[in-house]
Amino acid sequence: MSVKLGPISAPFTGSAGIERDDSGLRGVIRGAGSDRGTGSRTKGEVTYRLVPEGDGRQTRVHLSVEYSLQGALAQFSRSGVAQDLGRRLVADFAANLNARLAGKPLEAQSSAQLNVGRLLWLWGRDRLRGLIGLGQSR
Repeated sequence: MSVKLGPISAPFTGSAGIERDDSGLRGVIRGAGSDRGTGSRTKGEVTYRLVPEGDGRQTRVHLSVEYSLQGALAQFSRSGVAQDLGRRLVADFAANLNARLAGKPLEAQSSAQLNVGRLLWLWGRDRLRGLIGLGQSR
């Protein structure tokens, strides 16, 4: 995955593993990656649990996402950009998962590539709305 934030571009290489507990309807996805050029490193863990609802006609998905970021890209954490981008990634993931499970097409901008420009735009918009008291939209 490649990420570009301002003047910093980081092509990350890494790996991930999935542990599933089908009988418990839960699992864990762990991954880690690094970029030699910037010295940035990241690792994360997604824990999920499926909860049947509505007499088995629906399923609620509980997600917990934890991650760490070190190196040049972590500088953006000081201003809250990295945390907000992480929240936005999780929100986009949840929206795409809901659409996919409902049989709806995914948003046009959804792709395998990380659209950091769009994420920064949405982050800025949400920050501005928060400052002027309009609340956050997701």
